[in-house]
Amino acid sequence: MFLNAKDLTHRRYVLAQLIKAGLVNDGYVSYQCTEGLVTSTDPGLASIEAQLPIYLDHHDVLSKLSRKIPNNSYLNIVGETQFNTVPYRYRDCFLTEKTFSSMANNQLFIVVGHVHSLRLLKSMGYKTFDSIIDESYDDIVDDQQRLTAVTNAIIEFVDRPIDQIAQDYVSVQDRIDHNRSRLYQQSLQQRLQELVD
Repeated sequence: MFLNAKDLTHRRYVLAQLIKAGLVNDGYVSYQCTEGLVTSTDPGLASIEAQLPIYLDHHDVLSKLSRKIPNNSYLNIVGETQFNTVPYRYRDCFLTEKTFSSMANNQLFIVVGHVHSLRLLKSMGYKTFDSIIDESYDDIVDDQQRLTAVTNAIIEFVDRPIDQIAQDYVSVQDRIDHNRSRLYQQSLQQRLQELVD
């Protein structure tokens, strides 16, 4: 499952590579693609933009998102809103509801986002899936290299027989259950206090 509502360089790159590898037919994709190239604010992604298709077909399931989509998807490819690293910013890692939605829906996830996104999740008490997914991308500071690495991790995981993916899903069920429980056990007051801290 790869649901996105806004056309951004890192999202378009991942989708283009999934299409190129022939891996979108067995999944759910939502993408609102603009014509022409996306203009990134990160000069490090400029060379990647040159490799992107000028136009990708528009897939829109967001307006009619059926409950069966997350229930029928083992993996959520989370195309976070922000990807590129901004130097000298107070907090250089930010996660949105997109990441937490995968936990609420009992899904595995791969985060296409800031450097150390997974490290941040772990510091919040969540568990990731390093036993079945190559998560080394999370430590790559260079945006272009991280984008290539996370895309390769996605393709490597998805480009396998579905029964192997199902076995992996079962093998990490304890982590999936832990994340969902952790997500729902926190009160709004606890979440606000953590944000303030």
